[in-house]
Amino acid sequence: MDYAREKLDFYCISPGIVPLMRSTMEPTRWYVRVRSPCWSLICRKDWSRPREHSAGLRDLELWLVWKGRGWMRSRKQEYPLLPGFCAIMRPGGIYDAGHEETNPLGIAFIHFQAFRGRDSAPLPAKTLAKWPEFYQLEDVDFIHGVMRRIIRLEFLNPAAASGLLQGLLLDLLKRPLFPKAALSAHQSRRSTILSLAEEIRSATDAPVPGVSAMAASVGLSLAHFSRLFHEVIGQSPRDFVLDIRLRRARHLLMECDLTVQEIAERLGYRDPFFFSRQFREKIGMPPNAYRRGKLH
Repeated sequence: MDYAREKLDFYCISPGIVPLMRSTMEPTRWYVRVRSPCWSLICRKDWSRPREHSAGLRDLELWLVWKGRGWMRSRKQEYPLLPGFCAIMRPGGIYDAGHEETNPLGIAFIHFQAFRGRDSAPLPAKTLAKWPEFYQLEDVDFIHGVMRRIIRLEFLNPAAASGLLQGLLLDLLKRPLFPKAALSAHQSRRSTILSLAEEIRSATDAPVPGVSAMAASVGLSLAHFSRLFHEVIGQSPRDFVLDIRLRRARHLLMECDLTVQEIAERLGYRDPFFFSRQFREKIGMPPNAYRRGKLH
């Protein structure tokens, strides 16, 4: 008896459909078919995956990050997107995503359908719900290579493409879920940013650090820090720093006799003229005029 045929029940029910699950594991056979679109690419700097993209998902999608850095937010969790991140997306899921413009994502994706039995009935939702959605893979180059081969075969030999996808899914479904340690590190960074923002708000006598210094203090790149800060605090770090500086500036102009230059230095400005210009743009008058107007 053919060992591979017995173990995988590897025959084709209809063109482009091959078994998904081992017949020795369950009496019912499962099948997949690769569908368009399938591609591997480097995302543009302004790339994002908005909520509308998830809402429009009508089939399954295997999604791999092979380059870059970004984030993905599902219904219950946010995941860091690094090389090796893999997702099996399905209709009804939430997969909002973005990336660092200075380190854009390289992604590969394959759309496919999953069927039950010889009648090509769709895979039941309760079965699909048992499939893990997210993985962090170590052999990213190998997985990416298999996916690129599937993408190439989609037009040349659809049945072979579906066969390769079947093998890849068999492998993925046996792998561990996305490691909790990676999520813990991501959540830790969020907590660190909350603490940093509160520390800056409370330190009324200390200079307000610039955005680059803030990013360096938590060990993140400027782009990653800016995105995460905006998500956690609700405004960009640049606007946050400016708001804190101008709030303290108004207080100092009213409560002490420091010159404008001294106030600028205390707030962390290197150039007092730049401070005066920002103050006038946001408050509507120069610092000295603000002081005179409040005192009289």
